[in-house]
Amino acid sequence: MPARLNVVIPVYNGADVLGATLAGLLAQAPETLNVIVVVNGTTDASELIASRGLHELDRAGARTRLVALEAPSRTAALNAGDKDCDPSAPYLYLDQDVLLSDGAIRAILRALDAGAGFVGARARWRSPSPVVRASMEFWNTLPYVRSAPVTAGMYAVSAPGRGRWAEWPAGLPDDKFARLNFLPGERVRLDDVEYSPCAPSTFAGLVTARARYARSNRALRTLTPEIAARDSGRGLANFAALRPDRLFGFAALGAAELLAQLRSR
Repeated sequence: MPARLNVVIPVYNGADVLGATLAGLLAQAPETLNVIVVVNGTTDASELIASRGLHELDRAGARTRLVALEAPSRTAALNAGDKDCDPSAPYLYLDQDVLLSDGAIRAILRALDAGAGFVGARARWRSPSPVVRASMEFWNTLPYVRSAPVTAGMYAVSAPGRGRWAEWPAGLPDDKFARLNFLPGERVRLDDVEYSPCAPSTFAGLVTARARYARSNRALRTLTPEIAARDSGRGLANFAALRPDRLFGFAALGAAELLAQLRSR
């Protein structure tokens, strides 16, 4: 029997979104999955929601495991989740609020079987704010985001690829750290696969999120310069994404980035 796809889901106060994420996996060939949910430092009903969702996945043929950590730490959650993975199988890292399009798991497995080391997909953002949605829709069009491929809540790595680093380093953006452990030719973006993460619900929340991302990027350049050196430049090439119908998104994202850079320093 081929090795199952390891699915690691770190959870922090995700009771309002986790149920839908786990339910979505029921339609994603659950018999091929080894699902590990790591609840860390939660103060809501996340553990109960996780237990219920994993029970349903288990009944559908998945292998499941629930891990509970006392302190909130995404890095610790990722490391704890990896300990329950099959190292001979590929890994899918999934945020607590991400929904996958139909057939996503099988498409990811096909890409990994074909030799990809890092697999991303196209994000379809969810937010009640039209400003935030426009910002992130413009972000989706950036050449850097499409070609890298940049991910935000869902990415997969091959089993040999995961062996390129031991534990996840603290204080770094795990998705970007993972991606930059692979050369551009080893990375694949599946444009026919979508994942749907929650974007911030307000413009202020978007600024906060982008400031956090800026700080983690600086940490990546400081702590792992050899990895960060593999990042392709964004620069003026991103203006290739600018069209009249995208001006509002461009302006909104540009304002958020400017405020985020000021705040992050």
